[in-house]
Amino acid sequence: EIGLISKLQKVSIPMKAVYHSPQEKLIEFFVSITLGMAHLKDISLSGYPLVRDTELARAWWEAQFADYSGVSRVLSRIGATEYTHIKHVLFEVSTPFFEEERQLFCQSPTPMIWDCDVTGVEVSEYSRTYPHSQFGYMNHATLGQGYQLPYLVLTGLDSKMVLSAELLAGNRNSVSCLKDTIHLGEQYLGIPRRRPELLTATIHDVKEQVDKLTRLLSTAHAKLHDETLSQQGLPDKIARWKQELKDHPCSHKPFSNYQKLKRQIASKEHALTRIQQRKPRLEHLVTRYQERLQKVSTTLLAWQTYQAQLEHENTTHHRFNVVIVRHDGGFASQDNLTREAASGYYFISKGYNSLSTAPFVERKKGKGIPLNSVSTGWLFSNETIQGVPVPVDVLLIEQTATATPKSSVILAYLPFHLDAKALFPFYNARNTVEASINEGKSVFGLHQFKVRSEYGIRLQQLFAQFAQNFIRWFQRWAVQKTQADFFNHIGVKEIVKTAANTMAHIRYEPHDITVTFHEFSCYAGKQLIFENVTQPPQNATPEHHQIAGDTSKRWQY
Repeated sequence: EIGLISKLQKVSIPMKAVYHSPQEKLIEFFVSITLGMAHLKDISLSGYPLVRDTELARAWWEAQFADYSGVSRVLSRIGATEYTHIKHVLFEVSTPFFEEERQLFCQSPTPMIWDCDVTGVEVSEYSRTYPHSQFGYMNHATLGQGYQLPYLVLTGLDSKMVLSAELLAGNRNSVSCLKDTIHLGEQYLGIPRRRPELLTATIHDVKEQVDKLTRLLSTAHAKLHDETLSQQGLPDKIARWKQELKDHPCSHKPFSNYQKLKRQIASKEHALTRIQQRKPRLEHLVTRYQERLQKVSTTLLAWQTYQAQLEHENTTHHRFNVVIVRHDGGFASQDNLTREAASGYYFISKGYNSLSTAPFVERKKGKGIPLNSVSTGWLFSNETIQGVPVPVDVLLIEQTATATPKSSVILAYLPFHLDAKALFPFYNARNTVEASINEGKSVFGLHQFKVRSEYGIRLQQLFAQFAQNFIRWFQRWAVQKTQADFFNHIGVKEIVKTAANTMAHIRYEPHDITVTFHEFSCYAGKQLIFENVTQPPQNATPEHHQIAGDTSKRWQY
């Protein structure tokens, strides 16, 4: 009904079809991910292999699934063009669901919340066959080889949706990922009203840095020029005086011309030595000022270009007004917070590691407000943080469970005011993105890669994150179609790991499909009756792939 199968069947893959087309094997790979298969070979070699499940194949408009080796060959042939086409297909399929969610937010006073995070996907540290993998900080702050996977989760009014980000090299840090992650959300949901005026102060500060560095560079150039002029002629003068000294009669009287000339030579040699020592330092200083000036000038140009871009985007229609971005302290650099505020977003985040908590610790008064059994908080409203163009509420948190109290801060720029008691759990509600990461790894197999081709790896990541949404959309659709209340109260993990692997009897009627779970299963006596649904085609399996027995009357997983 959402057009996923028909659109994937139109993806052009440069491989010939014998018994199964490459597109069918591509769909089969997605099915294996939705079933939570840990390894590609489980398609053919698991306890109940996918290749024997003809009813499931029929549900995906296929006669029978192919062997896993054929799926592996298709994944190895996926290139940049095919990957881009598949990504566009998933974007087209997802857009109506995200548009529906956006419309709900437009009709509700509740702000839209985006939760951001980055997780590491570690591979063997001895392997050299994973393309573009790098050493970096993986899970639990441990060094390892692998990739970084950004996550953006839309916390909806009654559900959540995962946005598929690009897989990055393992040496990327969180700060450099935020811009691309936010841009991903804008592709699916549109942009809020921009605030380019907030960049004026930042641009002014950067211009002052440019002027200061220009003056320092000019002064260093002038000193280097003076030293160069002072050095000119000194070697020749010293050589000439030494020759005169040889020709001059020797005298030991302290005020004789001989001793006077000798002292002059020593003075000029000392001056030449000092110039030779200072000149490399000045040259290094000039080079350093030039590099810093070039870097700051590039930053100034980037901010000015970004401000012009925001002003231009405001002339076009914006799609919503209030979006709150929640992330941890690894994203919260001054530049990122400035970019978020100017782009029209509100934010709440832990403080970046360069932000000192000492000024707030010195200003705290009283015993604070108990936040939980081990934490106490003090709230400072409308604080000015250097480099951040908007006033923020700062929640100072002290953990008293340890011998030495540990302090941290939460920075909040929100469209509404929250006291310390409410601000602390509101920030901690970002565990939705952490739960989505765990779900992607433990349920949909993102903890390890099934293939080692570049775009095969990217496709697995893309399919796994799409599957997290796909199962939720299927659950909502199934509940609406069947009115089965029990199916509405089970989670994604149970659907994938339990319900999808439970025996059931499938009965096809002219316009309905009835799924009856086995009497010895955990869903004994329960049915899913899909009324007025599109019937999958009849089994058209080739003769050499036929399975003995009447499959219409067999129990199927």
